[in-house]
Amino acid sequence: MKNRGVTLLETIIVLAIMTMFFVISIPFFSRFTENAKLETASRSVMSAFRTARTLAITNNAPYYVFFDTASYYVSDADVADPTKAVDKVYKLPTGISFETIGFNNNKAWFKATGELGEAQVSNTVIKDNSGRKKTINVETTTGRARID
Repeated sequence: MKNRGVTLLETIIVLAIMTMFFVISIPFFSRFTENAKLETASRSVMSAFRTARTLAITNNAPYYVFFDTASYYVSDADVADPTKAVDKVYKLPTGISFETIGFNNNKAWFKATGELGEAQVSNTVIKDNSGRKKTINVETTTGRARID
């Protein structure tokens, strides 16, 4: 007589092995999620710099990127007023924060030529809860943003 099927013991052993693999993989996925949030946030901040620069060149007028503790936005007004945002106010993901905002009065501004206005320190550092950091540098003379 052939025995077709699996016993309860075999099923429990397979479930135990699958559970061990799952438990071992949790830290990997957690780090992956944190890395993805930090990468996404840094690219989004860099995009705000690029948007302000492009708008300044296109409209032949200064544009600004304003920073708060956990948010930022692009504006055509020289006053920190989120209601004057060109698009919307962007919020950093949970667990991500600005470590350093390297601009005077928490704002970067771009001239109609695309360069940064004034002689500003031109970098912004964001970090996650585990201390990993991304630095967004903006070249003073060209206004080009990049992630280091």
